Amino acid sequence: MLMTGAIGGPPRAKLEAMARDLNRKRYEKVRGQTTEWLGRFPQDPELWSLHGKACLGLGRARDAIASFGQVLMRRPDAPAALTDMGDALRAAGDAENAMTCYLRALQVAPESFVARHGLGLLMLRSGRPEEAATWFAAAIEADPAQGIAQFNLAEARRQLGDAPGAMAHVERALALGFEAAEAHFLHGCLLSRSGRLDPSVAAFGKALARDPRHLKARVEKLYQMAQMVDWRWQDAFAAHLKGTPGIGSASPFPILAMEDDAAAQLARSRSHAAALFPARGASLAPRTRDAEGRISIGYFSSDFHEHATLHLMAGLFEAHDRSRFRICVYSWDTAPEDAARRRVMRSVCRFRDVSRLTDADTAALAREDGIDIAVDLKGYTGDTRLGILSHRAAPVQVSWLGYPGSLGTDFIDHIIADAVVIPPGYEEFYSENVLRLPGSYQVNDDRRPVPERAYARAELGLPEEGVVYCCFNASYKICPQVFAGWMEILQRTPGSVLWLLASNRWAEGNLKAAAERAGIDPTRLVFAERWPAPEHLARHRAADLFLDTLAYNAHTTASDALWAGVPVLTRIGEQFAARVGASLVSACGLPEMIVTTQQGYVDLAVALGQDPARLSALKDKLAAARGTAPLFDTAGFAAKLERLFEGLAAGDGAPPAVA
Repeated sequence: MLMTGAIGGPPRAKLEAMARDLNRKRYEKVRGQTTEWLGRFPQDPELWSLHGKACLGLGRARDAIASFGQVLMRRPDAPAALTDMGDALRAAGDAENAMTCYLRALQVAPESFVARHGLGLLMLRSGRPEEAATWFAAAIEADPAQGIAQFNLAEARRQLGDAPGAMAHVERALALGFEAAEAHFLHGCLLSRSGRLDPSVAAFGKALARDPRHLKARVEKLYQMAQMVDWRWQDAFAAHLKGTPGIGSASPFPILAMEDDAAAQLARSRSHAAALFPARGASLAPRTRDAEGRISIGYFSSDFHEHATLHLMAGLFEAHDRSRFRICVYSWDTAPEDAARRRVMRSVCRFRDVSRLTDADTAALAREDGIDIAVDLKGYTGDTRLGILSHRAAPVQVSWLGYPGSLGTDFIDHIIADAVVIPPGYEEFYSENVLRLPGSYQVNDDRRPVPERAYARAELGLPEEGVVYCCFNASYKICPQVFAGWMEILQRTPGSVLWLLASNRWAEGNLKAAAERAGIDPTRLVFAERWPAPEHLARHRAADLFLDTLAYNAHTTASDALWAGVPVLTRIGEQFAARVGASLVSACGLPEMIVTTQQGYVDLAVALGQDPARLSALKDKLAAARGTAPLFDTAGFAAKLERLFEGLAAGDGAPPAVA
């Protein structure tokens, strides 16, 4: 509450007018006026308080600290002055002294909403969401009408993996009138995660209405539209994001499927990394080997459960040579323990659950564990914690498998690739040193079972006769250009069908409508419901040819098809994500399935569909390759990866040679 002007201070009316301007965020005006008044009344604490708040609103935290210091000199136990100082110190990044101020305020005023809320913000910023949630709940108890506390509690619950709790609190915040862009953005993210894509697009739109510069909301809105196969995202992308390298804290991941431009993707990753990780972790000297002379490898991910990444690499953990390597896993997985995770836990030397540790504490733990090489398996995909490696978890830090592109940081030293996904001459598009494995960069599990059961076509909703083209990629990868190609393929191959993954009802409806506009009977699009992995692999036998997408190829999805015996047709692009299909088919001995143009893609698909003998020969070739191709040799891949790791651990600065 604003106090009346002290004797010898400004008139009360002036103080109240400046307070009103402060509430209207006229910070520069208030700063100018208080500066002028302080020239006449330098001892007035109310003026110093208003001046400090104006400085804080302008982002001048150090000036605010000095101003609030003047207030505390005169009123050392005033709760408002203590919380103001706490806010300024928090803004300046001085968490320790900010906490001291908030706690002192609570000693004087135990029910202080501002102090409780400020402590919650400190905990949230320091990566301690559980403690943050406790303080935000306490703040709500002090003042239930404050929507901002509901919003921040929602964010803490989200970070704890409690999506229903987060949804309840953000909706309460909105109901209380807290309609900041960030609140609508969080609401959109939670709606999306629960599969409510259409409402999520509306929520992101509300965030943009309040802040048109909210790039995270813009990117996520377009991504949800792409998931729904609402191709209006293309015009919005062209208007707002194409050619825009500065995306700040917005994730570059959704944009991978929106354009094939390696240079633009690097620029966006650099912008994102600069916003998230302004300071580089200190470099570390190479470790000494453990008592047995082994190199310690740390794998970092949240996907150690039944997940596409683990489908690929579960066998690698078993294939690693434990006499030469000590394998450690750092997991922040919130999924329930399952057979896939137990398989990993049996295969590694140490499995660390770091879900309750901060990024800095996790990095410190890895250093204590003596990790020589830290391998990030997430990049900028969902639930990323790349911040762990920003604190230097190991002397050598590597990006591999999880993110198909550069991360744009100065703390990821290397990216593991191959000569197809990053050919010689493409190094300029990567902030990391490029390391190339022979064959494909992608590991596969050659113990992964494919059930013997052969499903009848009728069981799968497929016609008894005719060519079955399939693509089980996620719907956001399907762009108008690739879909137009598919429609031409169906038009030129009578009786054929296109078998797609049932992603969501909006995507299915939009794809059927697009087929009808192209003159194709929409019943020729057949949608496969999501099945458990073994049964999904088995039903591939009903397909004749897998048709890859363009800017963002099939990754695990392509390997699934190849492992199940279905040839993959892919058109090679420029960026990493657009070259993965070519890497995979090359590594299983089918380079003839790589094309370079849209027309070549369509013509080859039609030719194969019209030539059963040629298609059968391709399947026979693929079946023979299953036991010999590098793509399906887990032990051979492990040996190549280990030779690369040995070269990195040697620390001589030269790229490791891997044969």
